[in-house]
Amino acid sequence: DHLKEYYDCFFPIIKRFLEGQSGIHQAKGLRCLEMLARAGGDKIRTCETVRFEELIDAVFSTGWHSQLTKTLEALGEAVPRSYNDIKNRLTDLLVSVLSPKESNRSDRKVRQGITYDKEQIVLAMNTLAHYTIWDGERRTETVDGLLSEIMTNFLDSSDAEIQTASAEACAKLAGRASPDLRRNVLERLLIVGVADPNPDTRLSVLKALGEDLDIYLVEPENLRDLFNAANDELFIIRNQAIIIIGRLSQLNPGYIMPSLRKTVITLLNELKFSGDEHVREQAASLISSLIRSSKHLMIPYVETILETLLSNLSNSTIVNSAIIEGLGELAQVRGDVILPYFEEKLFPLVMEFIKDPRKRGMSIKNLGKLVQGTGYVITPYTKYPYLLKMLLGILSSEKSQADRREVIRVLGIIGALDPYAHKLIQTNAQIDDDDNITRLESENVYATVTIRELMAIITDSSLSAFHSRAIAAIIYVMEDYIQDHESFSRYLPEIIPPYLSKINDVKSFYILALIIFVSKEAIDPYLEKIFFLIKENWSPDKFVGVITLIEVFSLVASKKFISYLPELMHMMLKILYESYSNNEEIIIGVCDVLDWIGPGLVDHLHLVTPALVNLCENQDTPINIRVRSLETMWMLSTLAELNFTEYASRIIHPIFRILRQKEILLLTPALAIVCWLIKHIGIESVIYIPILHRIMDQNYATSDAPIIETYDTLVSKLLKGDRLENFPLPMPPSTWVYVKYDSNPENLREYYENLKKKAGLQQKFPPQAMGPVASYKKLQKVWVSNVSYSSDDWV
Repeated sequence: DHLKEYYDCFFPIIKRFLEGQSGIHQAKGLRCLEMLARAGGDKIRTCETVRFEELIDAVFSTGWHSQLTKTLEALGEAVPRSYNDIKNRLTDLLVSVLSPKESNRSDRKVRQGITYDKEQIVLAMNTLAHYTIWDGERRTETVDGLLSEIMTNFLDSSDAEIQTASAEACAKLAGRASPDLRRNVLERLLIVGVADPNPDTRLSVLKALGEDLDIYLVEPENLRDLFNAANDELFIIRNQAIIIIGRLSQLNPGYIMPSLRKTVITLLNELKFSGDEHVREQAASLISSLIRSSKHLMIPYVETILETLLSNLSNSTIVNSAIIEGLGELAQVRGDVILPYFEEKLFPLVMEFIKDPRKRGMSIKNLGKLVQGTGYVITPYTKYPYLLKMLLGILSSEKSQADRREVIRVLGIIGALDPYAHKLIQTNAQIDDDDNITRLESENVYATVTIRELMAIITDSSLSAFHSRAIAAIIYVMEDYIQDHESFSRYLPEIIPPYLSKINDVKSFYILALIIFVSKEAIDPYLEKIFFLIKENWSPDKFVGVITLIEVFSLVASKKFISYLPELMHMMLKILYESYSNNEEIIIGVCDVLDWIGPGLVDHLHLVTPALVNLCENQDTPINIRVRSLETMWMLSTLAELNFTEYASRIIHPIFRILRQKEILLLTPALAIVCWLIKHIGIESVIYIPILHRIMDQNYATSDAPIIETYDTLVSKLLKGDRLENFPLPMPPSTWVYVKYDSNPENLREYYENLKKKAGLQQKFPPQAMGPVASYKKLQKVWVSNVSYSSDDWV
């Protein structure tokens, strides 16, 4: 205010300075004028030495740069009556920048015969996107003209910086465009946000979709794109999409909630069963974002979410930290449900995180949310006597302003404690820590005794030289006897319990797999014990045998197997995510198991898809493993007929990068997956076609691989609008003769013979060693004795 009397002296000097300088000196002059405008307000208009219009002319004479828009914004706020004039002149300047004439300058980007200066283009876009000078009424035709220019020339730019800036500008102006153009703008923006290869651009588009566009984003076609973005390969993009979807659920819950319910189930399954800690952490964080943005619409799912979050508190600090954040958000929705678990389970965990400087800020914030939501006030000071002292200590020693502010907020939420009561609590503080023999039916005694005696040989370590022959004898007795009787279940108590205790190497797992294969459904009562054995022997030196056992497990007990699948998925995917990627036999074994399970993976695709994508994209992984992981996705989509369309965004971008690597071995399975997605997504896959064409032209223009012809034909039919339901897709390699899901006897027999080879039992017993093949009558004849008159004598 004290400087206002000198404004008449300042402004002539500034005007001459702006007209006589260039570059950085002009920017400093504009900065000075901006500060004077914000300080002096309407005084600028009443200056006697320089008319305000002349000052505006001097400002515009400096040319187009970042400080120009800031200064004009300050001048418009200082002199509101000049606001429209400034906006109109700035609009003309923007139009001149975004619609340039022909030029030969070397520092410009050339597009369709017109040249553009990148720096000025980006600055123009940022001006449109960020400055308040564009708030208020605007002529629709002007906005429409700018939007059309941006979409035509810049939204599909190969320069990431220009494309990102133009997307943000389109999102800012879309709300003030005409209805038809607005619809077109949002459609184009969402295509970029889902399909663009640059993740920074996809993220910028989603962040630019502000609340002013919500009433347009709730339309079904826009929501489909947003749910596709919620399955993006990058966590930060998925998180932003989830936030938008949660926000939109307040406007159109009837349409959004069914898909949102499926998203919640998917995230909970990822948290429960994923083998990768980071995937579990991300799932918990996405649940937090969903609760935060959806609020009361999550009430029906609170108990399910709470149960999953609590059951997955583990030794992993990164997962626990994300879960605590989710519980904090959940407390804001239904604190009464969390209260019973808060005192004994959650509060001690939060206290541990507060002690860690790296997690302190978030932990204190979540403590405040939990206390506020549950109403658990004052009592924490009595239950945890050192809580107040610790919080006050953080307040005095913590350097972070934000953390100190959170501590004060939490102290206010927990409430004030009577000083005398606090003194008593401190004085009295104490810390408290915390295997039946079945009665046999008379008609089965002979086979039972045979198997029992053979098992006695197997369990006797002094007879180890005869173990392999005894095992072979049991297998062949089972093979022959099961043809004469409907069930072999009555003999399994003599085989399974003793043999499970003898398993100690890979070969013994192969033999157990043979026994299960022959027993078929009769093995059901022992599945729990076998599954426990799998978990106990889950180690790198036994992976090959265990995985073979799981293959057979899934084949002969498909219905019961589903109940064990979630935990098995957790263990198998952990192999794909962790340090076994260089062990080709183990990784391919896991892929084989996924092939076998096939249709049973329908509820676990959200776990399988990122694991396989991560494996095939990693260039440090051996090429055979990368090919096999792609072939597994190929097989699951074609032979198993699993629906990957929901995860198209998570699959397609990594495949783009794989195709750019020019690995010819990866071309066929990668492009086969693309063909499957195009066929099943249909016309919505058109957004990916331009990017695919560029990749194929740049990297495979001279390739004669048959898959390229298939791809070209499919895309041609798609673009013509032809129906694709009957288009023949390429099938996976014919070497996968067993994976047909139709119980073909020939396929199963061949698989069984190969399994016997692995177990070292590939040869039938020679006649001179075993005599004729065993049968019920022959066994009876062998075991009948003149001394034994009944089956009770034998037992």
